[in-house]
Amino acid sequence: MFSAGHKRLLVGVLLGVLTSSVAWAEPGDGLRAGNLKVTPGLTLSTLYDTNVFFESAKETESLSGAPSIRVEPFLKMETTGKRMTQVTLDAKMGWQQYLSSKTTLSEQSGLSANLAGEV
Repeated sequence: MFSAGHKRLLVGVLLGVLTSSVAWAEPGDGLRAGNLKVTPGLTLSTLYDTNVFFESAKETESLSGAPSIRVEPFLKMETTGKRMTQVTLDAKMGWQQYLSSKTTLSEQSGLSANLAGEV
């Protein structure tokens, strides 16, 4: 009935509708230990990339596009004491999976990491 590529696209669209239209949880006060506040979280998102390979129209007749799912756990740590130096540290790691039956597109999936701090 449906090819594997169509099934992946359908799953991606359904996840996009479910995750983008409803906020199941709001950021809370985090976990506190003295003057340290730690906030863990998870971001789930779907998107459609119309040009996975960053090609110009001159390079190819048909630009390669594909839906993808991104999973990104994160951790935010910050000091909360009024008499201390305020320090914030954000750490994220994400996996983006392209949902395509074309191997050249699905192989573009990958891991990313981000670490930011503020004093």
